[in-house]
Amino acid sequence: MPRHSQSLTMAPYSSVSLVEQLEDRILCHEKTTAALVEHAFRIKDDIVNSLQKMQNKGGGDRLARLFLEEHIRNITAIVKQLNRDIEVLQEQIRARDNISYGTNSALKTLEMRQLSGLGDLRGRVARCDASIARLSAEHKTTYEGLQHLNKEQQAAKLVLETKIRDAEGQISQLLNRVDLSISEQSTKLKMSHRDSNHQLQLLDTKFKGTIEELSNQILSARSWLQQEQERIEKELLQKIDQLSLVVKENSGASERDVEKKLSQMSARLDKIEESQKKTMEVQRSKQEEERVHGRISKLELQMNEDLREMKAEVDAGFTAIYESIGSLRQVLEAKMKLDKDQLQKQIQQMQKPDAPMDSIFVVRTNSTTYLSHKMGKQSYETDSKLDTRARTPMELLEERYALCAFLTALASSYPMKMVWWKKKLCRQHYLWAVGCYMLLAIVALRFSLRLKCDFNSVDLESRDFQSQRCRDILYKSLKLPVRRPVNCSGIIRGDREAVIGALLDNLEVKKKWQPFTDADYLNMTRDCEHFKAKRKFIRFPLSKEELDFPIAYSMVIHEKIENFERLLRAVYAPQNIYCIHVDEKSPETFKEAVKAIISCFPNVFMASKLVRVVYASWSRVQADLNCMEDLLRSPVPWKYFLNTCGTDFPIKTNAEMVLALKMLNGKNSMESEIPTEYKRSRWKYHYEVTDTLHITGKMKDPPPDNLPMFTGNAYIVASRGFIQHVLENPKSRQLIEWVKDTYSPDEHLWATLHRAPWMPGSVPYHPKFHISDMTAIARLVKWQDHEGNISMGAPYEPCSGIHQRAVCIYGTGDLHWILQNHHLLANKFDPKVDDNVLQCLEEYLRHKAIYGTELGDTL
Repeated sequence: MPRHSQSLTMAPYSSVSLVEQLEDRILCHEKTTAALVEHAFRIKDDIVNSLQKMQNKGGGDRLARLFLEEHIRNITAIVKQLNRDIEVLQEQIRARDNISYGTNSALKTLEMRQLSGLGDLRGRVARCDASIARLSAEHKTTYEGLQHLNKEQQAAKLVLETKIRDAEGQISQLLNRVDLSISEQSTKLKMSHRDSNHQLQLLDTKFKGTIEELSNQILSARSWLQQEQERIEKELLQKIDQLSLVVKENSGASERDVEKKLSQMSARLDKIEESQKKTMEVQRSKQEEERVHGRISKLELQMNEDLREMKAEVDAGFTAIYESIGSLRQVLEAKMKLDKDQLQKQIQQMQKPDAPMDSIFVVRTNSTTYLSHKMGKQSYETDSKLDTRARTPMELLEERYALCAFLTALASSYPMKMVWWKKKLCRQHYLWAVGCYMLLAIVALRFSLRLKCDFNSVDLESRDFQSQRCRDILYKSLKLPVRRPVNCSGIIRGDREAVIGALLDNLEVKKKWQPFTDADYLNMTRDCEHFKAKRKFIRFPLSKEELDFPIAYSMVIHEKIENFERLLRAVYAPQNIYCIHVDEKSPETFKEAVKAIISCFPNVFMASKLVRVVYASWSRVQADLNCMEDLLRSPVPWKYFLNTCGTDFPIKTNAEMVLALKMLNGKNSMESEIPTEYKRSRWKYHYEVTDTLHITGKMKDPPPDNLPMFTGNAYIVASRGFIQHVLENPKSRQLIEWVKDTYSPDEHLWATLHRAPWMPGSVPYHPKFHISDMTAIARLVKWQDHEGNISMGAPYEPCSGIHQRAVCIYGTGDLHWILQNHHLLANKFDPKVDDNVLQCLEEYLRHKAIYGTELGDTL
């Protein structure tokens, strides 16, 4: 469609512009008509030349006929083109008339005249066509005459020339008429232009007059309104003065009445407040008493249990001590008998005539026996008789000390004969003393070992771990460091004041919050044991059920090293296995920091193949597939596979995850629903990857075997058998190859495989088996489109954080709702947005992992 006709569809132009357009079109058609006339004269010259050639050559009649027919066809085509141009001009004029009908009646009259003129022109063109048709008929007759009568060629030539002259005359007449019509139209257009200008001037003057009248009316109305406003203000002021006098008169009495009533009410309120305070104090005291009573009863039960355990252990320890002392006493008595027999024999030998002793005698006093040897001023006492009564170990030790002292003195008198007795008996004494002390140390050590908490092989159902004291010791050693004090128990309960306080605190801290950098982790991991102890990693299984049910994780990350380390710490257990995939385009410092953290754990490793991950492309799935291959080659007999990313965080402890996975009984859990039309377009066309993903417009073939397609999300909870079939089953490999060039294949590959009948743990195609993201346990996500008022039918309340790609980045106000759901992990978390929600979630998970109860349920 020409530009002039397109412009007519817009808002109407002014009359001046329309007239100018018509003048331009008429000039254009004048030029076209002149060109047609010129072309007609050229045709005439060609015909004359062809006829002259026919006279010179006998066979030139055919060539002349061909030239003549060709020129006639050209004239006919030109005339038809002229008719078409005239029709287009008529249509444009009609369109212009329709647009400018309501605004300019003069142009409509002009248009009607122009249409009549164009009708005459078309009639004349039709007559020209008829004359051309007659000319062609006459040419045919002339051609037939030329064929049959070569002798009459000259006559035919004359006839043809006459006909050409007639055509020229008709064409000249037609041109004259066209000139006349064009001149008439131009004059009419000029007249219409003058008329339209005159009408516009009249309209302008009328418009200016109306504007002046309106302005005068507005000014008069404004002055009247001002007068009315002043009058009303004066009346209102008078009324206000009267009312103020009345109010002042009435206010005195009312104030006195109100004061009396207020005094009475204040007295009553004081009484009511006192009674309420008393009742509140009584209720609080009752609640405190009940709470203290419950705690005391609980403590009494725990203390009774501990006392019973300690009493049993002490009784066992003392029985062992008594048994050891009895056996020792029997051994000492037997040894003393032998020693005394030998000593009596040796004393009898020393009482020979050459002995320089004045006297040797035995004195028995109380429970101690002394052997006396008088020689000069010294006297030593010892026992010479066998006392058969039972002695305590201390009495036996005293006797040994006395005997040793006596023999020492005796040896000093007879050094050559008695020195070896001193050495023998004193050595035996020290050996027996050391033996007694060693026995007491062994018993004390045994008793202390009974009281010690051994966490090397801890078990939640074991007798040691059930002790509150052992749990407290373990929790203190594994309690996570906090950056700011937050009322996490109140936030978890959904307490409004605690949530508001945390949100206000987050607004203050968010600008100052500084995460650990790559360099920080490179420094911390130089000593792995210190790093694990400082960052409070759990380094032993917390139950036998967890030990017997290892879980495999893949983590696809690209930034924020502290987020990764905190996620790893939250899901870490020594029996599990972890594959870390780092985006190939991540900075080298980030990769080095991840490798440093991984090097401290034997069950955490980097994926063997790293890919460059592009959002919504196949590379996201390939990263998980690379980890799946590595995990299947690992020696850990893991049962289930969970894929995660850097913005995920668990909302269940490892023990709770094990319980939930056991309940699946080999089934998988992931979102799988019928796709919408918008989602279907993601696999209808080929997509190409450069720096981003873009559509090519090329249609894709249907899925292999016309497999029904389903849609879900990128996160799955899959059994080991499912993962093996993903990598090894030929049908699965065909589907994987087919989805590689689709948009966001991770959101329909897993959902479709979950409905495939050949996959372990899959579910049928039937609509009853559709699974939404809220039903599956893989991931808890808040979508912005679904947020709203729960009482009005929305699935969840609005996000208390911010949104990224229509997904909620959780805030502190979401934590109460998060922990009420059955999912294993939630997405998204970001410490830069709200670190308090992560801190409270970490504290909640660590407390529940150690005590088995939620935060705030224990003393």
